[in-house]
Amino acid sequence: MGDTKGQALFSRCRLRCLTGLLQSKKFWNLWPRERIERRFGAESKACELENKHVMKLRSIDKVHLLSKGFQNLKFTGIMDTDIMTLKLLSTCVNWQKTISVWDRVNSFTGIKYPSMAEYIVAKEIEIKIKALSESFRDSGLSSQILDDLANKACAMDLNYDNVQIEMKKLQQSNLSLVQPECPNSSTVNKTQKKLELKEKNALEKIMYNKLDKRKEEEKVLKYRVTCLRKGDHCFGSQDAAHHFGGELQDQYNWVVDLSHYDLNILLCIMRDELYCGVTLTKESLHHRNITHFGPTTLRATVCYGMIRLGCPNLGDIIVDPLGGGGSLSIEGSNPNLLLFNDLDYDESDALETMLVAEQGVLTFPLTFHLCGDIHPKAVMRTKANISSMEGQQRSKINTLTWDATKLPLRDGVVDLFISDLPFGKRCGSKKGNPHLYTNVVREMARTAVPGTGRAVLLTHDTRSFCK
Repeated sequence: MGDTKGQALFSRCRLRCLTGLLQSKKFWNLWPRERIERRFGAESKACELENKHVMKLRSIDKVHLLSKGFQNLKFTGIMDTDIMTLKLLSTCVNWQKTISVWDRVNSFTGIKYPSMAEYIVAKEIEIKIKALSESFRDSGLSSQILDDLANKACAMDLNYDNVQIEMKKLQQSNLSLVQPECPNSSTVNKTQKKLELKEKNALEKIMYNKLDKRKEEEKVLKYRVTCLRKGDHCFGSQDAAHHFGGELQDQYNWVVDLSHYDLNILLCIMRDELYCGVTLTKESLHHRNITHFGPTTLRATVCYGMIRLGCPNLGDIIVDPLGGGGSLSIEGSNPNLLLFNDLDYDESDALETMLVAEQGVLTFPLTFHLCGDIHPKAVMRTKANISSMEGQQRSKINTLTWDATKLPLRDGVVDLFISDLPFGKRCGSKKGNPHLYTNVVREMARTAVPGTGRAVLLTHDTRSFCK
């Protein structure tokens, strides 16, 4: 990790990708300064890539910057001794250099290395804001009333007692707006509980941001430590994260925040090895394209991988017979991608060529995407997702209501089929899948271009597929 004679910064990163893509020789030829390590298992690789370019890769879920690794640690099995080892290891990492790389990607404008006085002030403000935002979240009041209350709280200098008195007055005068508690929580559907919890957390985050009136330059860096552990150790993952992170707090006076953090430090302990670094992506890069989600919406990164495996050519007609929400077709028509099956790449300029997408080049030029579904709701979701796209993308996709076993297409006209088949869990049934799969594949064979027609299909129900 470091600068190379004025060139852009290069870092060793851990990339979570689809294994099938990484095994392709054509894929390896695209990387500059190739340095692949298999230490992290079959589904992960470690590469040296330019940070700004890593964030443009479409098959990447998350990017972690590897700061340093330690091998052959030989943990003793004694709690105090092993915890002391973890604390010592935290001081052996060049965190200033790591934070500088992280800052280039995330552009943090606050105080990265606060003094003790700045830390104490920031901690007091954080405690006040979190206490108020959590009380707002559980109040049951409408968002409009909470917005007004948040403004009053800021005027009261975030005085918790005074704000609570004001909140109780509002609750008493707006009893009809307070959400009643369920008398028997055990009868509530688990999915509904998850949705309610997600909504509450989202509301708490909104209230937190409204209550925090500080300028970005005045905020002290907030962090958390996430520990991934494998093997037999006398300490748990939470113990390791607590003591490793505590040592960093003593050194740099950062504020610990498990939910509203700026910096996520990743601690990976595998038997007698330890690797530490930071997460460069605050949320997964697969959050793109889709605005209306269904029960089985496919990740954009998986969609991209399936499209690449299909190797679309110029002028291809690409069909998703079981379209759902249109994830595959939308990702395939995205103007931020490039055609990867072109064998005329100049390897010296491969990365620049691969990422010309920054200048708006189309992904698969002159390809047309057609998707459909038998369920009207799924077709409506697809149309809603397509309508939120840019006009240049929208012109390359069309959606229909059809039966995948009886496609309204002529024989031998489809170049590539790409589809996420129903697994029989949240969609479809294990009992009906063999019959469905047989008819769908038979219809694909009828409408595919003879000799060059291809299909990329995804399913977990391999037994039904093989029948």
